[in-house]
Amino acid sequence: MLKNPIRERSEYQKFIIDYLVEKNNFVERKYSEATYDQHKAMDIKELLTFLKDTQPDEYDELHAYYSENTDEIIVSTILKQIDTKNGMMLTALKHGVDIDNTHFELMYRKPGNDYNRTWSENYQKNRFTVMEEVYHKEGERIDLVLFLNGLPIITIELKANTSGQSYKDAIVQYRKDRDHRTRLLRFKKGALVHFAMDFKEVYMCTELKENAFFLPFNRGYQDGAGNEPNEDGFGVAYMWEEIFTKDRLLTLISKFIFLERTKEEGKKKEKESLIFPRFHQHRAVNRVIEDMHSHATSKNYLIQHSAGSGKTKTIAWLSHQLSQLIGADGKAVVDSIIIITDRVVVDRQLQRAIQQIEHKSGLVKVMDEDATSQDLADALNSSYKIIVSTIHKFSYILDNVRELDEQKFAVIIDEAHSSTSGRMMDGVTEVLSKKAQKMADEEGEELDQQELVTAKIETDIEAHGKQNNVTMIAFTATPKPKTLKVFGTKDINGHEKEFDLYSMKQAIEEKFILNVLENYTTFETYYKIILKAMEDPDLDTSQAKKEITRFVSLHDVNIRQKVEIIVEHFRENIKHMLKGQAKAMIVTSSREAAAKYYYAFEKYVSERRYKDIKPLVAFSGKVKLDKVGEVSETSINGFAEEDLAEKFDTDQYQVLLVANKYQTGFDQPKLCAMYVDKKLSGVTAVQTLSRLNRIYPEKHTFVLDFVNSYKDIEKAFSKYYTGTHLGNEINPHDIFEIEEKIELRNILDYDDINAFNTLMYLEKRLKKERLKVEYYLDKAVKRFYRLSKEEREEAFLELKHFVSFYTYNFIRFLLKEMDVSGANTGVDLTGKIDAEFGTPKIIDNIKTGNLKSGQGELKLPGADAPKPYDPIIKKLSEIIEEFNLLHGTNFDTEIEIESVFHVKEILAKDKELQRSSKVNNKSDFRLEYNLRLDDALIEGMDRNQNFNNTLLSNDEMKHAIFDLFMDEIYKRMKENNEPYTTENRYIKVAEDDEKYVK
Repeated sequence: MLKNPIRERSEYQKFIIDYLVEKNNFVERKYSEATYDQHKAMDIKELLTFLKDTQPDEYDELHAYYSENTDEIIVSTILKQIDTKNGMMLTALKHGVDIDNTHFELMYRKPGNDYNRTWSENYQKNRFTVMEEVYHKEGERIDLVLFLNGLPIITIELKANTSGQSYKDAIVQYRKDRDHRTRLLRFKKGALVHFAMDFKEVYMCTELKENAFFLPFNRGYQDGAGNEPNEDGFGVAYMWEEIFTKDRLLTLISKFIFLERTKEEGKKKEKESLIFPRFHQHRAVNRVIEDMHSHATSKNYLIQHSAGSGKTKTIAWLSHQLSQLIGADGKAVVDSIIIITDRVVVDRQLQRAIQQIEHKSGLVKVMDEDATSQDLADALNSSYKIIVSTIHKFSYILDNVRELDEQKFAVIIDEAHSSTSGRMMDGVTEVLSKKAQKMADEEGEELDQQELVTAKIETDIEAHGKQNNVTMIAFTATPKPKTLKVFGTKDINGHEKEFDLYSMKQAIEEKFILNVLENYTTFETYYKIILKAMEDPDLDTSQAKKEITRFVSLHDVNIRQKVEIIVEHFRENIKHMLKGQAKAMIVTSSREAAAKYYYAFEKYVSERRYKDIKPLVAFSGKVKLDKVGEVSETSINGFAEEDLAEKFDTDQYQVLLVANKYQTGFDQPKLCAMYVDKKLSGVTAVQTLSRLNRIYPEKHTFVLDFVNSYKDIEKAFSKYYTGTHLGNEINPHDIFEIEEKIELRNILDYDDINAFNTLMYLEKRLKKERLKVEYYLDKAVKRFYRLSKEEREEAFLELKHFVSFYTYNFIRFLLKEMDVSGANTGVDLTGKIDAEFGTPKIIDNIKTGNLKSGQGELKLPGADAPKPYDPIIKKLSEIIEEFNLLHGTNFDTEIEIESVFHVKEILAKDKELQRSSKVNNKSDFRLEYNLRLDDALIEGMDRNQNFNNTLLSNDEMKHAIFDLFMDEIYKRMKENNEPYTTENRYIKVAEDDEKYVK
């Protein structure tokens, strides 16, 4: 039952005033009695009282010269300095004013220690006052104004929900019914921030005008927008309980609020914005600062903030405050703050933001592209408190901070998402052999900067462990299990999770990003594979089906049909958006697919004589096409790779065709549509589709997906919709066993690995250095081929499994160079098959895109090494028959039954389930059983792929069938050590104490 008895706005207003006076030591000043001057927007008596109380000598010095005019001269000089071209209220408060040769502080920020006794005493003398019904001009009044030493810092318009009004009415009032030209409300010259607040929510604005944009300042509720209901009736109680406190307000003014100047395209004059932190930014910075004040550099932190969170500013605030943080012992908590990013533009943005917070030279050092490791070492030993560097120098940074063990460091890692054209990726394709490049294409791997950055950071940290003198603070929107393991904070259940969360859900609900799953349409492509050749060879089923899939995806008819759908959809539904500036991305499965799409696209629009749609391509390296020859991104587009993003932003181009490129970190707010012709899953699905989520006036998004089911995409997004946590632990002993097996194979030479890494992370690699990278890989490959066939298969799986725990880039590249019979060997179906295609048809047309909360459990991979691949050999005609079944709906009942019992047998022989049955109760065993069920269905694909696929996409049918067997399998595993076989096909149809029937 709510305790809030307040019904009217005036009662609400009085309640807040009473709280501020009684709890926060404010003084209430009555407008009718106070010396508030609406033209000067000052409580002059409070201002002068503060100056005389804190700086009596300075006041007496002026008074001796100006006598009875002293007070008027002080007030007029403060106003003049605020009114100068570059003057503002914030600058006056933070830095004081000079009157003749006398300096006056207008506020005293909280000192880091008590060494300066006078400053500490004056800090206690700051005068916080609150005034209601303040007339800023005749006939217009503001509900509440908060003052610091007589100067206005905050205005508040209140609304009572119980009287039928809300914060929205307060916003309208600020926009339409208040004269923004008055001093109190004037941008930069009056109050610093304006709040529109009801009982439940609060919004803020720093520049009032008719179309002023108000940002939410809400804590969030259930990881979404708004505020949690409060038993006292006020969801916004944190405003007076936490924000409107003396220390918090002084911190906001001195360490958070700053004037940002940015250049707008096509304009000479810089745009000015007074930046006030959003609630999650303020909370995250304060939480880390408070925790490090207590724990110094003993912990790591994971900040999971969604796109649209304002991460660059959060990092700037955090690094600036860390540079000033004093611990309980009176010493600096850290000596240097190092910000790691992969983007030069972010380096400059961070530098500008930090310098705008604190107008002080010599605070920030940006290590540019030409800086050497020695330059970095010099910077770490210099007086610079904040050093901004790139990922290329991360190893050098860690080496240096380890050597400087008497100093303490905070390393802030900005999530690396630049997969466009960073120097770090120069020559990566030259490192890989042609076979390895083809495999990377087929597997859809994005060998981009993000992967290399993540790998480098995690490998270095894992290799050396947590350094006592270094705190790592990682920012990411999509943490992987390993990220949680390295940076996460344990909750009360012992699970690693984020230290601070601003969720995708909250960002969407607060309209800082778009929900890209709204307007999501999936297509099914119908086709039939035809055996052309007279011969009917025996082939590895898995590899043959993979090659058939590739053949279908690259088939001219298939691509032509999809291009027609894409072009017509874009012209009919997208082209007119954003005043004709809307753009689209086509995500293809490989470099060859991207190139073929481009030529099919050009041919189609030429045949239709369309002049309003022109594509670009983005893929790495070169690819050879029939009838065209060898092509590259540069040869197709006609300009340099580094110019692509800028060119695509012009009105000349509308569509970008990508293959494992621009799928992460590409921020193009005019991107409205995405056409997907590539299998996406997990974090890759989230990062790829999130290219659409940037906001833009009047923007809506559309996705047409030719490959993935909406359910799979929804599942991937739900993992990161709210918070994440690590759901399992891996025994280190199991990992050491795998590592020991690998070492005994004598494939790896750790000196070669170190040399490889040194070359890979050079910012500039010459041709001879690229060749040397291949040399180190080739040495390992030669050692690999000295093993027997069986040993090669085992070693390949051991290496592949090992990199799922420790991300060694050397091993990742090495695996692509290895050729293991039955693992990487493809089949050649050239000239043996063809396909007939039906028209792609819509399967799902999702309009709402409702995501599920609480699905963020992530798991590390299991420690058991996988078994060598055992190929299933079948006639090509049989394989084609199975493949064609995927595109029909008629199931044979006998085959269905055989498939069910085959999967049941796989489950009953599952060693993980057997172990689980021995140590878990039935309820916990059920969780493991459900987890292993999908794996068993995938493993049993060879019996009935169509039926098993149906079960994988239909949870209701899947559990209706296999829940029948769970109790029986658990009971048999618990009581017996014998493996289950299909000879005992019992189906439980009664209670536990009844008989099973056959």
